[in-house]
Amino acid sequence: QTMMYRYEAAGGFFLHSAGWGLSYRKGKHVTGYKKRFFEIEFATMRNAKEIKVTNRNYENSKPFVFGKLNYFMLLRGGMGMQRILFSRGRHNGVEIRYLYAGGIDMGFTKPVYLEIIKPDMLPQAEAYDPNKHDVYNIFGRAAFTYGLDKMKLYPGAYGKFALSFEYGSGSTDIKTIETGIFADVYMRDIPIMAYIENKNYFINLYVALTWGGKW
Repeated sequence: QTMMYRYEAAGGFFLHSAGWGLSYRKGKHVTGYKKRFFEIEFATMRNAKEIKVTNRNYENSKPFVFGKLNYFMLLRGGMGMQRILFSRGRHNGVEIRYLYAGGIDMGFTKPVYLEIIKPDMLPQAEAYDPNKHDVYNIFGRAAFTYGLDKMKLYPGAYGKFALSFEYGSGSTDIKTIETGIFADVYMRDIPIMAYIENKNYFINLYVALTWGGKW
């Protein structure tokens, strides 16, 4: 006889077509085949046209993304529904499910700081300014901690659809591979890059690995 567990929780990480992220999800069965859940996710987001370069005029120069104004990260919090397509049976096997979710999306930008070459001085960390800095006076990327006090908030919303494959070996174990698509939409354009057009939405494919338990 197969026991049905009403609650489950799992966390993991995911890779998407513009970065990576971490996730946590807690769910409750509404019926034997349907589950309601809430989730929290953190993700990084880069522009598709980011290219790392180095200043070849200086030895030991550090790689940097020319034209990048801001790092962009986001926090998602939302709810969703998951339904079973194919059950795994009594023992080992794979359970296939589909899910959809949506909710609030808070984006954060942090200025990119670069080490700028100064005459007769060591390189100095400055926020990247396309009007002042070019490939000839940039020594490389500065530490990520510069500019944390200058972060800006961009509120928005997100939605996702995915297929989930659970293959946990025990009845209370959760091990899943999830693959799908998500969209993040903001009220304003996100200023990631100079010289090219920025936008207020991102649509990406993703694959996630999660681990957790049922009770």
